[in-house]
Amino acid sequence: MIRSLVIIRRALPLLVALTFAGCADEAAPVIRDVNVRQTDNQSTPLAAIVTLLTHEPARIRLDISDGTNGWSLEAEPDYDRSHEIPVFGLRPGREHSFTVYAVDKSANSSVAGPFMLAPIPLPELFPDIRVTVSNSFAMEPGLTLFNLMHWYEDRRDAEYGSLVIVNQLGEVVWFHDAGFPLLDARQLENGNILYMNSKYGMLVEVDMLGNAVSRWHSTGVPKDVPEDSIPVETETFHHEVSVMPNGNFLTLGAELRDFDEYPSSEQDPDAPSQPATVVGDVILEFTPAGDIVHSWSFLDILDPHRFGYQSLDPGFWKPVFGEDHAGALRDWMHANAIIYDDRDHSVIVSSRTQDAVVKVDLDTGELQWILGVPDGWHEPWSEHLLAPVQFVGMGRYADKKDMEWPYHQHAPMITPRGTLLLYDNGNFRSRPFNVSQKPEDSYSRAVEYSINEITMEVSEVWSHGGPGEGAIYSSFISDADWLPRTENVLVTHGGILTAQDGRRADGVGLDVRRSARIMEIKRVNTIVPFQTQGFVPNETVFEMTIDTNTATGGWHVYRAERISSTLHHEGWGNVVTFTADENP
Repeated sequence: MIRSLVIIRRALPLLVALTFAGCADEAAPVIRDVNVRQTDNQSTPLAAIVTLLTHEPARIRLDISDGTNGWSLEAEPDYDRSHEIPVFGLRPGREHSFTVYAVDKSANSSVAGPFMLAPIPLPELFPDIRVTVSNSFAMEPGLTLFNLMHWYEDRRDAEYGSLVIVNQLGEVVWFHDAGFPLLDARQLENGNILYMNSKYGMLVEVDMLGNAVSRWHSTGVPKDVPEDSIPVETETFHHEVSVMPNGNFLTLGAELRDFDEYPSSEQDPDAPSQPATVVGDVILEFTPAGDIVHSWSFLDILDPHRFGYQSLDPGFWKPVFGEDHAGALRDWMHANAIIYDDRDHSVIVSSRTQDAVVKVDLDTGELQWILGVPDGWHEPWSEHLLAPVQFVGMGRYADKKDMEWPYHQHAPMITPRGTLLLYDNGNFRSRPFNVSQKPEDSYSRAVEYSINEITMEVSEVWSHGGPGEGAIYSSFISDADWLPRTENVLVTHGGILTAQDGRRADGVGLDVRRSARIMEIKRVNTIVPFQTQGFVPNETVFEMTIDTNTATGGWHVYRAERISSTLHHEGWGNVVTFTADENP
């Protein structure tokens, strides 16, 4: 009734004027040849196409219901007689009804339907998604976008990669099967989604119907690329890509360098050196046309001989570079995130195997600072270390023993108040050749740091998660995002491994169950003393598990993002939006 009243109120002034003129157009548009069908693009099954004709130019609105939820799609082209409207936001496994409303230039309206669309199932290979907490009034409004990784008992599924969008109840409202493993994925300003595959060195932009809009590929790794893909002169892309304010892309590349002598053991300091092929990460800025603007190699920025736990493993890079190299392949740095700092035209990069987050001037490639455990950094790199400072009341003290550094961390981001938020995975919580923490005793956390770049000091101002009962340990991937409206933090424990006896586990190829948890945390907005951080009463306002019904193998989530409640699609000369209920 509310929708009908809106139409009548809008039409009233025009109808009054035309009545006095004596020449009112009172004929409603005739709706005919309505066809509702599932989209032909099977990579994105929860979408449909509605086509219809009107005998005169008209604008169209669709009211859609799945029997439980109802929503509207507004098509906003010029008035037309032939209409083709993409529809998304369909719930899997439910029959949907479509009611068509047409309004002509004289505000005359007509209605047709409902027209039915048979239930569309999710793929057979899909995780068990369950929401255990959903306090919609305390949550950040919007939908949640995340990508899925599928694992067999002993290895990752090399053919699987998908994107999922859910509402606050955990209902899937959009799904896209990329056909290969994915890393970073994010929604662009135009409503499309940009995602990355490292093994094939590909970036792909898709619209909400799953159609590839643009592609880019690195010239080094990929063997077969689509003809319309734009080449970029680098070995590969990996982990993260974002669009800078100037419209260019910021991402990570890689290079290979051979060393005649390189450390060979993380356990034995007396082990002899041996030849190695070291993977060095590269800062890359390139234009949408594929032209490189900046390229800075970390083998020239950081100490190439400093290493941490897992620096001497081939790890992530073996499937990318294979066996075609001179020495033993070394994942020296394993950069896993890069973000742009528009305050001073610099970039902040996370290094997993160096247990460090570093800042680099984008124009010069010069190192600005290093946040991380100070052990093993020699001059000139040690001059860039941030010194730990902790706050107690109005005073402060500095004691390195009291600073809990991040280990094997992921996903740093600059918050609106200028602090640095990241996901501290917590692997080992030590450096070679010291005793490392066992997986069953390990824990992960979201942590926020305040950095003073003038005094070169850092302090921890907030965290969620820690040791003890209820600890969560995600040994790889994962994410922590500041949410702008509520100042909550969206935490993605993306790489949880659980042994058969229920203990927290680590590693690949073990007899483990794989799962993920996405949580939204209502944070404390005041700086608190370090000693009380473990007792801060953070509140969980949303929690969703991504799990499997098998004893081993399962699912992981690289990252999750809270996106707008409105899914937006531009195409066929029209703009269509799907708005989810923010408080279901």
